[in-house]
Amino acid sequence: MPGAREAGVVYFIDRALQTFAADAKPAYQQGLADLNRMAGEMFPGIERFSAATPTQQEKLFARFEEESQTGQGTNRRRFSASGVNFAEAIWFHTLAGFLVDPEGGGNRDYAGWKVIGRDPAHSFSPPFGFYDKDYPGWQPASPETETK
Repeated sequence: MPGAREAGVVYFIDRALQTFAADAKPAYQQGLADLNRMAGEMFPGIERFSAATPTQQEKLFARFEEESQTGQGTNRRRFSASGVNFAEAIWFHTLAGFLVDPEGGGNRDYAGWKVIGRDPAHSFSPPFGFYDKDYPGWQPASPETETK
């Protein structure tokens, strides 16, 4: 089953921190430093979160998230100056990057949509009406359609 790595979530988050989520960048900088420090404390010999095994990463982030909510341990700075909580931000951005339309920079090869069973061929389009009546393909509704 594909995960965040296969869906290119890290690239989505990188782009997000440069654009619409720029206010979360300080929280990421502090949060990642705290997470790396915690990795060394919990697992001697591991200096970075990325060097931990997937099982160790899950344990690290579970503890980090718990400390983020209580303000205890090595995670003394739960929020950035802009008020962004790193643990909440990374969960949200990971989920968004996994499920976003691939045009948004995540969900590479529709990995997230395959997991939830969404058909990537479906295209969303707005209903046509007054505001887009100048659209070249616009046709007024027939009276029979309006009464149904």
